[in-house]
Amino acid sequence: MNAALCALEQGVTVVTATRRLARQLALGYNRRQLAAGRQAWRTPAVMTWDAWLGQLADASTAAGGALTRRAVLTDRQARQVWSAIVGTSDAAILPGAASPLAGLAMRSWRLCQAWQIAPDTLLTAADSADTHAFACWARAFHIRCEREGWIESAMLPAALTGDLQRTLIAAPPRLHFVGFHEWTPQQRDFLKVLTSLGCEVHEEAAPRMMGARTLVVRCDDVDDELDKAARWARLHRERNPDASIAVVVPDLAARVPEVRRTFLDIMAPDWRLSPGQALPVNFSLGEPLAATGIVHVALLVLATLHGRTPLPETGQLLRTPYLAGGQTEVMARAQLDLVCRRRQGRSISVGELAALAGRHGAPKSPRRWADTFSAALRAAGWPGDRELGTDEYQAALALRARLDELGASSLIHGEMTLSEALGLLRSTAADDVFQPAGDDAAIQVLGALEAVGQQFDALWICGMTSEGWPPATRPDPLLPLDLQRQLRMPASSPPAVRERAESLLRWLEGSAAEVVLSWPAYEREEPLTPSPLIAHLPAGEAAGWQGSTRRQQLLQARTGSTLADDPPPAVPRPCPPFRGGAGLLTAQARCPARAFLQFRLGAQELREPGPGLDAATRGQIIHAVLQAVFSRITDQRQLIELDEVGQSVLLEQLTAEATGRFVAAEPTLQAILREERARVAGRVAELLYAEREREPFRVAGTEVALDLARTPHSVQSLQLALRADRLDERDDGLRLVIDYKTGRTPPAPGDLHGFPLRAPQLPLYALAGDADAVAFVQVSSDGSRWIGVGRGQWLNKGLRTPEKLTGTTGQSWEVLRNAWFEAVDRLARGFLDGDFSVDRWRLEEAQGQWAMATRVHELPEAGSEQE
Repeated sequence: MNAALCALEQGVTVVTATRRLARQLALGYNRRQLAAGRQAWRTPAVMTWDAWLGQLADASTAAGGALTRRAVLTDRQARQVWSAIVGTSDAAILPGAASPLAGLAMRSWRLCQAWQIAPDTLLTAADSADTHAFACWARAFHIRCEREGWIESAMLPAALTGDLQRTLIAAPPRLHFVGFHEWTPQQRDFLKVLTSLGCEVHEEAAPRMMGARTLVVRCDDVDDELDKAARWARLHRERNPDASIAVVVPDLAARVPEVRRTFLDIMAPDWRLSPGQALPVNFSLGEPLAATGIVHVALLVLATLHGRTPLPETGQLLRTPYLAGGQTEVMARAQLDLVCRRRQGRSISVGELAALAGRHGAPKSPRRWADTFSAALRAAGWPGDRELGTDEYQAALALRARLDELGASSLIHGEMTLSEALGLLRSTAADDVFQPAGDDAAIQVLGALEAVGQQFDALWICGMTSEGWPPATRPDPLLPLDLQRQLRMPASSPPAVRERAESLLRWLEGSAAEVVLSWPAYEREEPLTPSPLIAHLPAGEAAGWQGSTRRQQLLQARTGSTLADDPPPAVPRPCPPFRGGAGLLTAQARCPARAFLQFRLGAQELREPGPGLDAATRGQIIHAVLQAVFSRITDQRQLIELDEVGQSVLLEQLTAEATGRFVAAEPTLQAILREERARVAGRVAELLYAEREREPFRVAGTEVALDLARTPHSVQSLQLALRADRLDERDDGLRLVIDYKTGRTPPAPGDLHGFPLRAPQLPLYALAGDADAVAFVQVSSDGSRWIGVGRGQWLNKGLRTPEKLTGTTGQSWEVLRNAWFEAVDRLARGFLDGDFSVDRWRLEEAQGQWAMATRVHELPEAGSEQE
């Protein structure tokens, strides 16, 4: 790099193999100028190969050369052309595969240009259906570019050669190339042309550090390897804060999450507690631009231009800080999110942005869509009121650049619909890997190719196993294999792969005064061996930071603090009326801790919005229809006299009334309500047929209020409002309390007796309603059935005697009621006393959204040794 910096000081153009290397050289040059006491200087002429070709292309256009009448496609525009060609080809392509296949085809095309393979050669050499399909795509791409007057960046050297030879553009007097550990035939030929025109070309060879120290380190496994590399890097940084330190992870792209977590746990143990802090590590690979929070929200905003937004996405828009008012209205928006979650339907209109949809529905050019999208984001107040962090700001700039590219795609596309334009923007943001520019003085964690050409004080290279270095042979899947091997293209054969790996390793070994090469002995219990390319190097141990991460400190802690017992307080007497009815005691029976949170603290689960009507709403509709039916039909005789036609008319009327309270603003919900009315009518009709088979009865009431005076004093003190769905009376005076259940899993008969009582609702109704029988009547897609118990004999299948329910010979109704009285009293007293226990045999009741409050995951499982 010193030679490159000297060349920059002499005004020579420096061309680099990677953007990272160009940035490092520019930074080094600027530091030199500051160290020399300069206050102003020319911007250094350092750029990547593609950027340099772009400068020559601009010069050709200005001079009236070969590119005057041709438009240079950007990478994004070229990808769109490839997508169109692949998507409309005759090849059998799976749905959704055209876009990734287009990216693969574009890469193969650029290899063809770099290795000077003509489309006709591809057709002649094709040896499979895949290679023949690509040859046809390549020919179609070439023809379309010629017809439209386009030229792709990989084709620039050939086009510029003629302009250079005709002196339409001047060859630079000197060029300095850095970081090119391998050259393609196209690049070599282009440099020969420059040399023949008097350009002095200097290629910086693989560096050689005088007195460099190289060491091979064996690690226990891949996790131990990352841990040792991070500790080594931290120790070097503590010894010399100004040192340039890098760690190369060859398979970084596949391991970004674990690499990031390991390094940050060691380099910045509190990084999770301060998400906005500057990190001491710079990772060279990022995430897709579309996955960043600020861009994800922007794409959601643009999706509202369709006029309606799915409810889950509406909640994200309400909760995001990236829109105007995101901080000042945070509580009000959270409450509105709860309201939206209770709303039925698939989607909801979103204010002003939904109004925009009426003005932006017609097809437009990509340029006009880019302007529309920018206006919509401004109208929504994106990217928010608060000051953005560095990474957020860069992501916002990157999205604006993608909008500019969308506008520039008018060169490729004609008018398009909203869905097409938004889909194009989404795919662009998904394909674009966003890597924010980090602190160049931080420790660098990067891939092997990105490290080539750079110089460091200390370098650690991971993954030096025989399987990983040299890597496995991976020839291009769309180019004929024989042709690749004939041209000795990269990764086409084991000798070519080994030669490339040796060259790359020479570059890396000479990049630092201290180089550590490590290899893991195991990966997921599979034994590994060191690469033969490092067999000649000395082995040893590398010193590293010996401190403990936060996780290790917790695991190593031998002492703890004993907290004073702080049980939840009992319910103050006299207590206020509790809402929830029998549901309170049912929750207490299932999980006292959850009952405490729900009925004493007022906590509730956040409903997950879904398409159509949720289960609770469907149940409410069936309850409303059944109440209306048995408010009109008051005995079995009337039911038997009701013929099938009359029943159909009645149910059609009642289901329409029950669903009429929903605002069917969107067509999908209207269709769902029509289906729901038919479904409910069928379920209720099935129940009515079963009701005709019972012993004679009359309906004493629906939604009957039950008297707590017959329940234990503990239940009375809760002041619960109990209402039975229906109360029937037989001719012999026996009273039956009925509760409708619309779910698929009503309580089992075994839950209706014993201690602890698992299903207290029917026992509570039996006591409060002074009933002779109680029953759940299930009305669901599984059909209708009865689950209950009562005095005497009943024709209802599923209504058992006390003796059959409990399995106790001679069990009477009175004895069962007394047992219920005691069981219900225990549940009520537990709730009043502040019971916050978790049943270890029913942990699922305390899990899900309740887990953070119940801390259920800290409890040992039932039957474990820790219990």
